[in-house]
This record gives sequence, structure tokens and C-alpha cells, in this order.
Amino acid sequence: MFERVSAALGVEGGNQGLRDYTLWREGYVGMEGPRRAQCLGTWRATSFDDAVQLWNATANRDDRHGELAYRNGFWDVYGSRIFDGEAAARSAFG
Repeated sequence: MFERVSAALGVEGGNQGLRDYTLWREGYVGMEGPRRAQCLGTWRATSFDDAVQLWNATANRDDRHGELAYRNGFWDVYGSRIFDGEAAARSAFG
């Protein structure tokens, strides 16, 4: 599976230039009240953008977390931005 996704993202040789990105969704306030930041997992990719797209193509393929969008320079799911670090994701609502 990873090889297919790597090829789709243009990663030649499967491992060149890859690093681990731990993706976090920021905390938010919903109808059920506040939600804390959530770890979406660690993804090996050539860039943060590629890691987000890999997460979306695999773990979020059925929009379980919501529809992914790129707005105002940030990736988000239903308005909750995605970061590559826990501290940044927790800065809004913990």
C-alpha cells in the first residue's frame, strides 16, 4: 500500500527524502462542547503536505474525521487546522 501511495506522491525509490511527520488536529468547540487536540498518527513522507495527503488517502479515506480542505495556508478538517506538532495544535483549545 505504501509503495502505491508513495508513487502517487512522486516519491522515487520509496524512501528517498522521507521523514516522519506526527500530525495533530487542533482542539475546537463543537455542539457537544470543547474537544482537545487529537493526534492523527505518524506518517512518513517527503513533506508535511504529502504527509497530510497520505493521511487523507488512508486513515481518512472515508472522511471519518471530516472533509480535508486547504484554506488560508493551512490544511483543515471542518475548520480544525492540522499541524505537525502537538504544541501548535493545543494552542487554540488544548
